[in-house]
Amino acid sequence: MGIATKWKRIMAFRINKSARDQWFKDISNEFSIDFDIYYLCLLPGIVSRRKLELPNSQTVELIRGFPDLYREQSRIIVSLFLDAELNELGIDFTNKGEVHKAIGSYVNATSQTYLTATGEEQLNQYAHGGFELIASWFDDRPRWFLNFVKTYREQLSKLEGL
Repeated sequence: MGIATKWKRIMAFRINKSARDQWFKDISNEFSIDFDIYYLCLLPGIVSRRKLELPNSQTVELIRGFPDLYREQSRIIVSLFLDAELNELGIDFTNKGEVHKAIGSYVNATSQTYLTATGEEQLNQYAHGGFELIASWFDDRPRWFLNFVKTYREQLSKLEGL
């Protein structure tokens, strides 16, 4: 095995273990795949610009690239992430060089996630922050899917109005 192969980082979408294994457990059968939970956590994280760094020991790998059900939306997801991240960094969008450099640090068109290691770590942080926000919307973990969806939609709509 060559050095490049030996040290190549395997990129993956990661989620808080307690989110997947405990918090969503009563409604998880309503989701087609685990990535649905990741996506539900990611959206409020991105919209609110809320990130949370977690050590890998507190997270679990879901998948190494976009699942088939999300492949068509993958570029939209990456675009939403880039918009949030570049705005948070205060990038001047009229400065093409600055924009190109910033995007280059996050995007890798040949990876399974379309992101660099840095981009993926930041995206996962938005998912972790989004889960923290979702959990704050409820007194306890959700037991009924329809109640969860109703509250989730109401709270996400409030965030979008920021």
